[in-house]
Amino acid sequence: DALCPTSDATTVRVSRGELIVTDGPFTESKEWIVGFDILECDDLDEAIAIAARHPQANGGKLELRPFLAPEE
Repeated sequence: DALCPTSDATTVRVSRGELIVTDGPFTESKEWIVGFDILECDDLDEAIAIAARHPQANGGKLELRPFLAPEE
């Protein structure tokens, strides 16, 4: 399955214990994507809550993007 475009991304990070959520991607051409996780969530709020507990969220950033809806 394909992902929605980066314009549909939500970026999650934790800084000094505070959850920071922003719309849009965080990646730039000089940054590296080192892996990905697939989350099965009921909604974006659940995905944000899970991402906030990920080790990379503390001091790093996570980009959340939904899968494209299948064409009918």
